[in-house]
Amino acid sequence: MSAQQLIADFIAKWGPGGASFALNEEQGAQQHFIELCTVLGVPTPAGGDDYLFEKGMLTLGQPRGYAVSSSAATSRGKTRPPASRSKAR
Repeated sequence: MSAQQLIADFIAKWGPGGASFALNEEQGAQQHFIELCTVLGVPTPAGGDDYLFEKGMLTLGQPRGYAVSSSAATSRGKTRPPASRSKAR
C-alpha cells in the first residue's frame, strides 16, 4: 500500500464522519497511536519495559499513579492522576 493510501485511509477512519471519529480517548487512544505510527513509518509499542503506553507506578508516600510514556528513557518521573469519572456540568 502506498504512503498516500495509508494517509487517506487513516484520515477516512479517524477524521470527521469516520468509523472511529466518535470514540472517546479511552476507547481509541492506543489504536489511534498504533495506526499513526504505521502511517509515519515508526515503531509501535510492542510491550516490554522499553516502549509502552502506560505503566503503573508506586512512589512511596504518594497515591498510585501512571507513567504515560513513549519510551522508558523519557518517562522517568512523569506521572498523572487517574482520570476523573465525573461528568462535566
